[in-house]
This record gives sequence, structure tokens and C-alpha cells, in this order.
Amino acid sequence: ALTDAGLDDQQIVDIFAGSGIEIEELEPVDDARQGVAALVTIVLYLLLLLLSTNVANGVANEKSNRVSEVLLANVPARHLLFGKVIGVAIVGVVSLVAGALPVIIRVLAGGSLPEGTGATLAGSAAWFVMGLALYLTAAGALGALVDRQEEVGATVAPLSTVLIAAYLVAVTSPDSPLATVLAYVPFTSPMVMPARIALGVASGAEMAISLALGVVTVIAIARLASLVYARAIVRTGRKVRLRQILRPT
Repeated sequence: ALTDAGLDDQQIVDIFAGSGIEIEELEPVDDARQGVAALVTIVLYLLLLLLSTNVANGVANEKSNRVSEVLLANVPARHLLFGKVIGVAIVGVVSLVAGALPVIIRVLAGGSLPEGTGATLAGSAAWFVMGLALYLTAAGALGALVDRQEEVGATVAPLSTVLIAAYLVAVTSPDSPLATVLAYVPFTSPMVMPARIALGVASGAEMAISLALGVVTVIAIARLASLVYARAIVRTGRKVRLRQILRPT
């Protein structure tokens, strides 16, 4: 077509030589930050899910075997609950530290980490501890409601559903408006906030408010779980509903 238009060979070569395409990336993607966010979120999700299930199963097992009745003769009910929560939480923290050992060794050996990794790990530790306190305490109270260990899965399903939903949001779209809202919700912030910190989209005010709301919720859940556990752990023979436990006596 160019030849028919009257252009010679040199003109045609010049036209094609200057037809390069310029690409401008409007929103650069930091693969390193995204990798850190995904890794931290997966680790926290697995630990919270496994440890909360362990607490609920342990409480249900002690109740079905009548071990709790023997212990209650010498130990207050709230001590039994929080002792189990703290014990399992320590196992989770040790597991987390053990998993972080390669990173620690790399830093001590003079290696470099992706930008923002230090802030992500520090922030994740705060929300991980808060998540442990919330989920493990709630799981312990729910585990006291069942009469058989086989019923634990159905009883803690609402708690697991919230955790899974928060995990999916944190992995797929931590910088979305939905994630911004979930970052303030205590039961979802342990999943969402570390991912937002890793991507650098969480502001200082957002982190402070989220953490403050989480601490207040931990205190409230601890008081409520202590009440539920103390009333439910002594009721054997059938599954107890939460509304029955919370009904004024």
C-alpha cells in the first residue's frame, strides 16, 4: 500500500523504524511487597485456624471425659479456660518464631529483605497476638457448649467462616474499600491489617484505631467467654445453646 502511494524503499524503512510503542505503567506493582503480604497472611491464617480448633477440641474433650469436673474442684473455671488459651497461644508463638528463623538468620548474616518487610513483621506480630486472644478465647467458650467432641466443627463454624472470609479479602484485594472497612473490625483485622501494612496502604491512624478497637474487643470477649465457659462446662448430657447460657439466672 505504501509503494502504491508513491513511497520509495528508504521512506518505507524510515516509517517502520519510527513506529515503536511507548508503554507507561500508571500503577506500578511491587511484586516483593505483594509476596510478603501473601506469605504473612497465609501463615497467620493457618496458625489462627489450627490453634482455635485445637482449643475448642481440647475443651470439648475435657468436658466429655469429665476431666473438667475434677479440675473445677480445685481450679476456678476462668483459670481453666485462660490457662488453655495461653498454653496453646504459646505453642503458636513458638511455631511462628521457628518459621521466622530463616529470615532472622538471613538478616544477621547481612542479607537483604524486600522493602517494608520489617514493618510488616512488626505489625503482623501485634495483630497476630490480638487475633490469638480473640479467636482462641472465643473458641474455648464455644467448645464448652458441646457435649461430644464430634460436635465441635459445627459449633465453631461461624468463627471459622469469619476467619476464612477475612483471609480471602486479605489475599485477593487488601487495598480495596472492603479491606479498608474490615481493617477496623476486630475479628477480621488480624488477617487484613498485616497485608495492608505490607503493601504500604495502611495509615498510622488506621493502625492505631484498629489496634485500639481490637484491645477493647479482647477485654469484652474475655469477660463474655469466661461467663459462657463457667456456665456451660458443668452442663453435660446434651449440647447447650449460647442463648441459654447468656439467659439471666
